[in-house]
Amino acid sequence: MPVKAVVFPRYLQGGRTELTPVPPLDAFGRITAAPSAVRPPITSAALESLTAFARNVPAYALTYGALADARCTIRDLLRT
Repeated sequence: MPVKAVVFPRYLQGGRTELTPVPPLDAFGRITAAPSAVRPPITSAALESLTAFARNVPAYALTYGALADARCTIRDLLRT
């Protein structure tokens, strides 16, 4: 199954649910900063693959205060 989107969630107690696009370069940075996303040794082929992934797969930041709202937002995103 192909990846349709990458979502970077952030819970904010009492926060409004908001989905905002993340530019490819920012998505690349967020992915590489994740604790388990990229593990050594990092080869040039791995970097090229990750760069292509970040460039071609839309990424979003999701801020939410209620899990039900976050689920609906993601469901709607994946339907498009």
